[in-house]
Amino acid sequence: MLARAIRQNTFLLDVPQITVVIAYDTFELGSRAMAVHERLTERLGSTFNLRQELWKFDLLEDPALRRAAARETAAADIVILATSRDAELPLYIREWLEESLQDHTGVGAFVALFEHPHPRIQPWLEAIARRKGIDFFAQSATTESCHTSADAMPLPVFAGPAGPASSFAGN
Repeated sequence: MLARAIRQNTFLLDVPQITVVIAYDTFELGSRAMAVHERLTERLGSTFNLRQELWKFDLLEDPALRRAAARETAAADIVILATSRDAELPLYIREWLEESLQDHTGVGAFVALFEHPHPRIQPWLEAIARRKGIDFFAQSATTESCHTSADAMPLPVFAGPAGPASSFAGN
């Protein structure tokens, strides 16, 4: 029990853990994803212990690493995918997502951060989340709204079956 508590950095405090997996393709988008994580930590940090796992897209080309990432993602509470791609994700990323979400045990939210406004891959990502019963949130960067600091960055907007409905965590 003590070893598990120390591993999870909870030190026997009765604080539930939230695991966040971040997958990104560029440093800039990885930084945006980290800013979302920082905002979540600010808002939930005293109530939850947020733990993160980072995966750069190119690491997921390796089948062994992709399987490891899929296991972590399947157990994660929040998955953040940050991509500069507009039309299609690489096959190995699509495989990782499908494998990760196939037997998910912890994923409660899937967050997509896009570089382009109205990315053509968003409906595909929304469909995956909907099929798996996972809430989907999305945010597209524009020159005016691309934020790098956690203080200035709004949280992604919920995009349910009827489209954007509310902001994530009360923005």
